[in-house]
Amino acid sequence: MCENFGICEPALDWFASFLHSHVQQVFYRWRLSVQLQLLFGVPQGSVLGPILFLLYAAELLDVVGECGFTAH
Repeated sequence: MCENFGICEPALDWFASFLHSHVQQVFYRWRLSVQLQLLFGVPQGSVLGPILFLLYAAELLDVVGECGFTAH
């Protein structure tokens, strides 16, 4: 992250703590489900969502090229 995007500690630690330890729970027919820990994803409506998506997709064309394909 630091080499490619310039996001180094402590900002990188802040991103990691933001994405860590989220749980999901569902309320249906007046009952609450058990909490499940989320292993992936960004909280919906998060202001960081668009930024994190851009970071995630930034090197996609490089990966496609390394696999011998082209994209546009």
